[in-house]
Amino acid sequence: MKRKTSIREKIEKARLVTTHKSRKSFVSGGIITDFIDIDYYFDSSAQRFYASLVFGEKAMGPPGHAHGGAIAAVLDEALGAAAWMNGLYSVTARLQIDYLAAVPIGLPVFVEAWIDTADGKKVTLAGCLQDEAGRIFCKTRSLFIEQGREKFQKMGDMPDDLFIFDASHEP
Repeated sequence: MKRKTSIREKIEKARLVTTHKSRKSFVSGGIITDFIDIDYYFDSSAQRFYASLVFGEKAMGPPGHAHGGAIAAVLDEALGAAAWMNGLYSVTARLQIDYLAAVPIGLPVFVEAWIDTADGKKVTLAGCLQDEAGRIFCKTRSLFIEQGREKFQKMGDMPDDLFIFDASHEP
């Protein structure tokens, strides 16, 4: 029987990705202290996007656990990044999340996101949030609509690459 690859092993095969310095995301921009501590990774051969994160005290919903909205924001950003890193410049049309268990504050957790289907402008992405042991806290299958890079550039100042590989971290 083949052993299942752990999320840490998958991340070790991926390359660290950083967001552009001018990016103002409240999820990954470091704007709010003790909110979400997050690192991103991309495996181009598997076309998978990963996040390694810890929800801080300011992301709390139920006592000692992450707020569902904070979880949704992380999943939305990871799904969008999965699309963008695969050349599909998309926006969220429908974010569907199945919450299966509460996520404890301070627990290292991981997101895995990937393109499920791409049909014309419709991009369906899937993903999950899990702990190191493989316990799934939530699953998502969401619809994004491809816009094309030009549309985003018309919205305002946009760097050439929103997500870039960190040269200091090679798998």
